Amino acid sequence: MGNIPPVLYFVLAFLEGISIFFFLFAFTKIIWTKKELLLFSVVYSVLTFVIRKLPISFGIHTLLLICLIAGFLSYYYNIKLSSTLFGMILVYTVIIITEFFIAFLFTRVLSLQFDVVLSNPLWWFLSGLPHVILVFFLGIIIKNVGR
Repeated sequence: MGNIPPVLYFVLAFLEGISIFFFLFAFTKIIWTKKELLLFSVVYSVLTFVIRKLPISFGIHTLLLICLIAGFLSYYYNIKLSSTLFGMILVYTVIIITEFFIAFLFTRVLSLQFDVVLSNPLWWFLSGLPHVILVFFLGIIIKNVGR
């Protein structure tokens, strides 16, 4: 996160939380409310901030987040843990692939150094939006196809 202002981090994490939970609700066919979506997204943004501050190896924070969210959704909505885990793995696979693609675009097409993208708050924020949008649209597709 470097010199990214916490407010900017929380805005992107909140938007990411909305897209992830929307995707998971569609994927697992959970009946949800807007209040739950917003509340879970706020909790998600705080949780990601805290977990990323822990002194653990790169990637472990993502695995921890996957397990915590999948476990929570499984418990809260009384659905199979395997469904929520599969949904979380699927959504994070989409995020990782999208982030690699965006990193390629920024470094090759826009000729930006990746450390510039990570250290500049605007570029950092813009690099995080594509996966948020893609995950949300995939949730819409899954929701409409599942009808």
